[in-house]
Amino acid sequence: MSPGEVASLLATGQRDEALAAAAKAVNENPRDAGWRTVLGAVLVEMQQFPEGERVLRDALQLAPGAPEALFNLSVALRRQGRHEEQVDALARIAPAWEGMPRVVSDLSQAGLFLLLAGRNEAAVRAYVALLRLQPDARPAIYNLALALIALQRFDDAAAVLQHGRDAGHRDAEILSMLVNAKGMGCDWEGLDAIVEALRAAAREAVSPPAHPQSAQYLPQVTAAEQRQWAETYSRVIFAGLEPVSRPPRAPSDRLRVGYISSDFRDHAVAWLAVGLLENHEHERFETFAYSTARSPAPSKVGQRIARAVDHPVNATRMTGREVAERIAADGIDVLVDLGGHTQGARLDILAYRGAPVQGHFLGYAGTTGADFVDFFVADEFTVAPGAESAFTEKVLRMQRCCLPSDPQRPVPEVAPRAQHGLPQDAVVLCSFNQAVKIRPQVFDRWCALLQAVPGAVLWLRDPGDAARRRLLAVAARWRVDNRFVFAPHVPTREEHMSRLAAADIALDTFPYGSHTNAADALWAGVPLVTTYGETFASRLGASLLATAGLSEWAFDDEEKAMRAVIAMAGDRARLAAARDKARQARTSAAFDAAGFARDFERVLLQAAGRGP
Repeated sequence: MSPGEVASLLATGQRDEALAAAAKAVNENPRDAGWRTVLGAVLVEMQQFPEGERVLRDALQLAPGAPEALFNLSVALRRQGRHEEQVDALARIAPAWEGMPRVVSDLSQAGLFLLLAGRNEAAVRAYVALLRLQPDARPAIYNLALALIALQRFDDAAAVLQHGRDAGHRDAEILSMLVNAKGMGCDWEGLDAIVEALRAAAREAVSPPAHPQSAQYLPQVTAAEQRQWAETYSRVIFAGLEPVSRPPRAPSDRLRVGYISSDFRDHAVAWLAVGLLENHEHERFETFAYSTARSPAPSKVGQRIARAVDHPVNATRMTGREVAERIAADGIDVLVDLGGHTQGARLDILAYRGAPVQGHFLGYAGTTGADFVDFFVADEFTVAPGAESAFTEKVLRMQRCCLPSDPQRPVPEVAPRAQHGLPQDAVVLCSFNQAVKIRPQVFDRWCALLQAVPGAVLWLRDPGDAARRRLLAVAARWRVDNRFVFAPHVPTREEHMSRLAAADIALDTFPYGSHTNAADALWAGVPLVTTYGETFASRLGASLLATAGLSEWAFDDEEKAMRAVIAMAGDRARLAAARDKARQARTSAAFDAAGFARDFERVLLQAAGRGP
């Protein structure tokens, strides 16, 4: 009997006969790798996976690299849920094998599964193998870049995306990811030209859309363009999601408010929101927290949020439509999204319209551009009167800064400077913003500051080896490269706050300024000097300063901000007074969680049509 006849037996459902024939052939031909491959394939088809895997590995001992054996081994591994090993088996198959279309299909599926599961190292291996077979395949280029960025391998991601661009993939989606990867790696060479190509591509209706958050980091992109990018993205990404039915609900004086987030865990959004959630008036507001975090580790702040709301809901394993159906069944009056277009957010859930009124707050620094998001929570400064045209949502304004806070967190004890490699007597300027917020013009100004204040050092969050080398190379041109200290990652928020308190002045980035970092600086007793422009992302730090009574540190011009830092850093008495003011901000309206909750509740009633 031939291998083809064994395959025919399998195809007609005669599995036992196929197994017997293949086993007989192996006994008669013990050194024949081909027959062992046939036997292994039959065992796998009969769902005898461990035995099939053993036989196939025996075949590969006899014929290393045999493509049929490797492919059938990959099938055995996949069916056992061992996708990483499946990828490694597929990657060993020689490209000349006639069965390569099946290899390409399986690598694509395995790569996507691993990427969605957050197993990024293995996803990288899958897409690298796939690109060896199809070097210009756009989906593989895009997904490989996603996995590399998740691993913080920004230079590798940029190289892959540049390859895609060179291969003709010059759509807005690829270009926006390339701009982000280069930004996170502080790789500014050629960046302006790519940004202009991105702006042009983003105007094309036929282009896969740019990710709208990319626009918020770029000084070249206007507020009107931010809206256009967000509208295009939302229209494409959320197309075809039909609303769920909402059962009628009897009128009630108690407003049902749902908060939805993937960040009800050890995350900045949770740290900021917990004070609001703990201070709601439960006699007037019934609160729900829908957590969509993927496998969140237990955290103190997550536990506080679960205790603070009336109904914590674990929606981790629900589809978007299932979550919307739960929201509808819960009779939510106003649904508040805390994610927008940020990583891991689930704005798709709002597309199903589980609540009659839906809005965005806190997590995303600009319009969502989505027609299913009815309102956006801002304040008089972050969205000044007349600037509403940058939003598709109705702008509802708080009477204080719209950044909430947690006054329950402890006042940090100042860590010894030597513990962090800081000179004891230096003026320590700092910025703990992520590297993508550091634009070339901002960094040049920081270097100029160091020249103007000889006794100062600049303390930055460590952006990784490659980005650090690039920053220091720029600093060397200013002759200040010996005046930088880089802060490594620390595991807890308390450790970060303790070291932050050792700084003297917090410098801000532009056009995406400090948000959580602004609140952290003031709580740590460190004055923040910021510059604001026309966009929400650039104005939130200034709004927080205004609520804290410290508008003197917010400027509409970068030169003015620079002069203010020089004056503060060059006068020890003035610096000490500024630090006292920053510490006093802890008792200001900026950190009044109860007052914030009353103001936010007024906005909720307004959104529900129950207030002016």
